Amino acid sequence: MSEAIRGRRGATISLVVVCSLVMAMLVFAFFQFAMIFGGSNELRNAVDAGALNIGREAVQADSLKTTPASGDEHQFDDCLDSGGKISLMNINRVWGKAFLINANVEAMDSAGSGEGSTSSSTHGSTIFEAAQKINDRLFAILNDQSKIHPYFEKILKQNSIRMLGQKASMETLADDAWKTSLVDRDSESNITIELNQLPGGYSGLSAADTKLLDAASYIRGYRGLKANGKNFSLIPFKHKEKPHLISGKYFTDNTLAKSPFPTWTNPIPNAVSAHAKSTNQTYYQNDATAYVVANPQRQYKLSLAHAFIRIKLDGNDASWYVNGIPAASSTYGYFPEVQNKVIAFDIGSGTLTGFASLGNEYIPPTLGKAIYALPGDHGQVTTKLLQRVREIKPGFSEGNLTALLNAQPLLPGVDEYLIYPVYTTADNTDPTIMCQPAKIAAASCSWLSSGATPDGSEKKIADEAAAAFTAPNQCWETVAGTGCKPGPFWTTMQGWLYWTAGSGYDQCLGQLRIKRKTSIYLNGACTVL
Repeated sequence: MSEAIRGRRGATISLVVVCSLVMAMLVFAFFQFAMIFGGSNELRNAVDAGALNIGREAVQADSLKTTPASGDEHQFDDCLDSGGKISLMNINRVWGKAFLINANVEAMDSAGSGEGSTSSSTHGSTIFEAAQKINDRLFAILNDQSKIHPYFEKILKQNSIRMLGQKASMETLADDAWKTSLVDRDSESNITIELNQLPGGYSGLSAADTKLLDAASYIRGYRGLKANGKNFSLIPFKHKEKPHLISGKYFTDNTLAKSPFPTWTNPIPNAVSAHAKSTNQTYYQNDATAYVVANPQRQYKLSLAHAFIRIKLDGNDASWYVNGIPAASSTYGYFPEVQNKVIAFDIGSGTLTGFASLGNEYIPPTLGKAIYALPGDHGQVTTKLLQRVREIKPGFSEGNLTALLNAQPLLPGVDEYLIYPVYTTADNTDPTIMCQPAKIAAASCSWLSSGATPDGSEKKIADEAAAAFTAPNQCWETVAGTGCKPGPFWTTMQGWLYWTAGSGYDQCLGQLRIKRKTSIYLNGACTVL
């Protein structure tokens, strides 16, 4: 074989070897790339899964909840979940209650009935401060990496990144990558509202502050409402959404540092980021960050769950007149009765005996009849009672109120009745509205502070009148004595209804007081002997 041929064969073999080596290196590089790429995806998926678990646990894990500490924080005991705690799920209930109480205070001040024996304005500030204290503790919990990490690591450790090496594992990074954010600003919160729940005289909430979804109006979150000179904000949780991942840019753009929320001290976040890295990897160290939005998937109606309205029957007076001159006085109750008075004439030796059938304005003897007994404009009475009941149970109708009051009979010796809610749910939702004597209500309802009084000042809201010969109470007379003769007789009736507004602080939302009077006119004369 010639030297030329042997040279060409050697060159060919060398080229084959080189190509084989290059191919092997490319295969190895591709393998490494595939392993790194695959391992990175495994890490990313594990971090995403861990972050999603934070989004779920943020609303249900006991370690991520707080409880009312003391004093006025217990005004929010009716906002607690079934386990007696406050979390992302129900913190909006706390702020909703504080807002509604302050809306009441603002309306009371506007009507000139805001300062009673106790200061309603002070109560508005007190309840706001109590809500802020609860808020601050929850804020600290949700921004504490050490409390969040376990719910991330639990899922992280269940995943594998073996493509980065047989011994590869993941490690949670405790660093600045763990942040919280306030996303979905101006979207709906998990609190619905009906505008007729709000008291007349308060105008701080407009239609633009709510969002209509599925025939319900939701208060918008991270927007800011004002009541009694204070700012209130709720957290947005989009309706029918589950906890889900979001982009890093959207998360970062809405962090408190980059986009402040000046009207809310320590605003509660609804999103959190999570950060982890690979360790003991064969190939390439990698790290990943995920961003998740929490959502309790639970809606509530704006309400003051533990609250009541008092109705006080303040007695009935009877004034007796003979020949236009006051002659006697008496009182009567809430059931028909006949009274008589023997009155001597000023002139002559005769006497007049007057009789009066009283208490007929309360037939049939129900609380509804006791409130609306005589002719008069009761519009404000109905409006104020109904609005306050709607603060406890949204959607309560005038027909519901009428049926409730008419179903409660008047009871002998009972002059105070309460309208209040009864709950069968552990989280104080969807109540049945009851009306019963105050003592019975207090005995059957452990949370009810039946002795609490409204913190506003009393205002007359209705006058009633029944003219002569039209009044349900009637009179007649007899006379005795030589030359004595009876004269005409008749009755008139008057009634006054007074309202003392309550803010809802210490549960009392107001008191309706009812007072009535029957005037009995008797006439007669005797011949002077």
